[in-house]
Amino acid sequence: MEEVSRVEQRKRATRDRILKICEELFILENDYDNVTMREIARRAKVSVGALYLHFKTKEDILATLIARFTTKQREDLEASVPPNGNGAQQLDKLLNFFDQLCSNPRFVLYSQLPLLHLRNGHAIANAIRQTIIDDMTSFVDFVTEIFREGKADGSLNFDVDPHLAAVTLVDASLSLMLGITMRRTFGSLLAFPSGEYNVGSIFSVFRTFLSKAIFHSHHKSTETG
Repeated sequence: MEEVSRVEQRKRATRDRILKICEELFILENDYDNVTMREIARRAKVSVGALYLHFKTKEDILATLIARFTTKQREDLEASVPPNGNGAQQLDKLLNFFDQLCSNPRFVLYSQLPLLHLRNGHAIANAIRQTIIDDMTSFVDFVTEIFREGKADGSLNFDVDPHLAAVTLVDASLSLMLGITMRRTFGSLLAFPSGEYNVGSIFSVFRTFLSKAIFHSHHKSTETG
């Protein structure tokens, strides 16, 4: 039993080393398209055969990296937005979390990968696409519950379906946060009117508008009543 445990530990250590090297190659060095599986094996100090035992393709490695990163973000989100408190309080903490993401360089780096892949004329692999879809679905479900609770306890004032509200908020927030990535990636091709502002400033204004529309209108209606 102890020997099996040691074997599993070595496998996990090898897998983690491969992922660490690939994070450097794909994310930090931005060399996803050019690097080969043989080069990955050389950098990770494993045989090519050992590499293929863990991952069949570069797309599998990239999907795993994205999944690990988004899982960490989801865990951080759940820790930042505990279930106690009313819907408005939870939504405010959610927006705080988005605010922190704006200044997270790793978020910016990871978010560039699909865009760079598309820019170079490649379709996003099914494994990567499914990873993104699954994570976004889970994320939207989490935000939907916040809107549902806020509508039920009266702390949020809106007239649309909670799921639609969550989809709109997540889509708009991510679009704003990824704006800086798009400007860096496609800046030479497109002229963005927001180019003179950083993404944190733009998201701050968006947050102010949202707060006044949802929170302030609730307080106003409460005072009137």
